[in-house]
Amino acid sequence: MNKSKKLIGHVGVDSGTIWIGDPCYLLQGDRPKTLGKDWDELVDKTFDEHLKCKLPISFNYDLGHEGLGVMNRTKYGDGFYPDYMIGDNEGMYIKFT
Repeated sequence: MNKSKKLIGHVGVDSGTIWIGDPCYLLQGDRPKTLGKDWDELVDKTFDEHLKCKLPISFNYDLGHEGLGVMNRTKYGDGFYPDYMIGDNEGMYIKFT
């Protein structure tokens, strides 16, 4: 596989975090309960009882199996981050730097 690196766009970040997952699960009427009922509950899931950040976190579907999405901190907090495709369209993955 060709391991070429190509800039494919940028992501604006205002929460200091990045989410990787299928947007259909976030935009549908019945959000997965594992994410919480609102933004505050989701943020609460990213800290432990001593307010230490638990990111990165892999979120499970409501039925318990893995794969809903992952959430991680960005390197420099809020900002405008370049996104690169590494590989080709048949074996690509995206790297957020």
